Amino acid sequence: MVPMSQTTKVATFVLGVCLQLASSASNAPGVLGYTKRPSSFVKPFPDPALFHPRNGRRLEAEEDLPERVHFEVEDGGYEFHYDFAGTPTVERVFNLDSEENGVEAIQCADGRLSIYWNTSKAKDAAKLEKDAVISGSPEWQCNISNSTKSRSGMPQRTGLLLRVLQVADAAPVSSVFRVAPVSPLQLFRNVYLGVSWRRLEQPGWSAAAGGEARDGRQLQTSCGDFEWGLNYDCDSQQASQSYSLGPLKCSNCYVTLNATPTFQLQTNDEGQPTRLSFGLSAKFQSHLEVRLDDVETSLDPNATEDTWTTIFTGPRSENLIDTFTAITMPMFGKLISSVNDWTVNIGIYVIYTLKGKAGLQSSLDGVLRDQRTLEWTGAEVAWTKESGFNYSLGSVIHNGTTTTPSLTDFSADLAASLAPCAQLSLDFGDESMSDASTCLEANVAYSTQRATTSVAATAIAASSQVDDEDLCVDIYAFETDGNLDTFSDEPYAGWCFLGTCHNRPTSSFSGNRAEWDAGYQCVKIQSSLLQSNKVYLGAWESDTLWDDVYIERASEDLFKLENLGNRTINATPTATSKGTYARLFVRFKRTPSSRLLSQSSGSSSCGQSFYAGGGMHGGISGFVLPSLFEHGGTRLVDPIQLPSYRSEMSQQLCAALPGSNTGQISSSQRAHRAHLWGVGGVTATVWLLGRLEWLAM
Repeated sequence: MVPMSQTTKVATFVLGVCLQLASSASNAPGVLGYTKRPSSFVKPFPDPALFHPRNGRRLEAEEDLPERVHFEVEDGGYEFHYDFAGTPTVERVFNLDSEENGVEAIQCADGRLSIYWNTSKAKDAAKLEKDAVISGSPEWQCNISNSTKSRSGMPQRTGLLLRVLQVADAAPVSSVFRVAPVSPLQLFRNVYLGVSWRRLEQPGWSAAAGGEARDGRQLQTSCGDFEWGLNYDCDSQQASQSYSLGPLKCSNCYVTLNATPTFQLQTNDEGQPTRLSFGLSAKFQSHLEVRLDDVETSLDPNATEDTWTTIFTGPRSENLIDTFTAITMPMFGKLISSVNDWTVNIGIYVIYTLKGKAGLQSSLDGVLRDQRTLEWTGAEVAWTKESGFNYSLGSVIHNGTTTTPSLTDFSADLAASLAPCAQLSLDFGDESMSDASTCLEANVAYSTQRATTSVAATAIAASSQVDDEDLCVDIYAFETDGNLDTFSDEPYAGWCFLGTCHNRPTSSFSGNRAEWDAGYQCVKIQSSLLQSNKVYLGAWESDTLWDDVYIERASEDLFKLENLGNRTINATPTATSKGTYARLFVRFKRTPSSRLLSQSSGSSSCGQSFYAGGGMHGGISGFVLPSLFEHGGTRLVDPIQLPSYRSEMSQQLCAALPGSNTGQISSSQRAHRAHLWGVGGVTATVWLLGRLEWLAM
């Protein structure tokens, strides 16, 4: 349900991407209030000079990827793989940093940029007119109309990027312009940006020992073999804090992590996003130590373990490494050329979070401990304009050690999870365009033969990934007193679910009412997705350049059965429509489309059983044009949430109850194979040998 436009400014997605403006303060001699040319400029990280097109390798177009330039660069102890393609919409960008351009000092205030030139010839050579774009480093300390910090609160490092709205004044050696911030993504069409980065292995190296990278850049310190520690104290090698997860006390829960994020963004020739994806490969160690939080806790027989609790949000200076939190990648004014005319930098920001959840329905005496190492490859959440939302669970291998509680009443039944999450944010100053997140789950379950409940049994089974329902929507009428065309309006309406949209054809108003008689539009879905995702509805006026919007996006929760049937939805008219009311007339229905295969973990003859496995959740917050973009505030992609999808857990431990003669075996003594359902071209296969794999078919 994305309105089409020939003139819209670039709408794009990513990760946590920060587009940045910053500033400082000293005066040019004899020029009151001006910031003198800084004596030096700190290079962005990684150094954009390393990505000059002559250092790249040209890749031919393939399938849905355009012709692009590929780079493999090492800087500051990290390896970067970067692909870029894009058609610039401006001929050049004037760089304040270059001494050749003759800028002596600048002043930024109230939407105006004043430039003090060292000679009148320099001013004449610059030829800065309306719609010119001006860039500069953060050291110029220029903050105009946009925050110097991203929504994440981190200082922005890509510098100022301004579009000239008007040449306000000129003198022999000075110029005054009315300007506004502009995003690098507004300066290009048909963008393809793909980037991944990882810490280089450097055995025996440590920052404390005085290690140093090229150009004197300090490599990051580390704690053992891991780059990030989530709720982890490096000195004590214990959790920084304890947390309550439902009825359980997580007294020593943490994750240490090495991660390789991957981000892709693609736009069309109208600047609208056509692909957004965020992937994560990681090796991490999960340490879980839980006990009953309060011996007086009354257990709710209807309780679930579906609520995630945030244990730690980074970065934080005392928590392993925070010196590396953002990267800047160059976007080229000329791609394949012996001369790289100009570049602008786009900042990418990733923040790491640790979440946990637990459920308990029988009493637990003592402490359950599990330390597990997981090697995860290729987890991804993605959206494309053609197919909507999709995801890949990737593949995971895990192994670890477990200590079971010293039971007294021999009754326990619980499930618990720790999930390190990476969130990438695409920001314009302090406005969010989009977020994407991927959480990799380390799931465990523990039960005894005498437990009478089924928390563990439910958790052990794999999540269903079968389309089991038809979701059907019929938008048959729209009413409003708004008007979006000088002549007769051509309204149409539509609905979206999981990023896939279905529009009615254009109609006409009879009075204030437009009607359609096309009947239901149906899609096959997994019913579980309705728990965390809504159906979104909208109405537009068809136009040649940009489809104007009648109403603010409406949404309906169809997991609630009472919302099905014939509905009248009162919507909020947009300011541009000048309407006082708007109503959509809609029919909703859900119909079972297939019979689910039954899932059962089977009964266990073990006195105490412990299971472990992987899972994933995450999502995309949608995409909204920032207020300073043309058609600012327009939502181009709706929010999408991926609930927890788990593989079937494998049995890691089969032990006797205290005082019992039941033998003890490990999962390495049990060898059988179970096939699970597939989704999106992925089939899950579990070997119960302490090893779990997702195999792409």
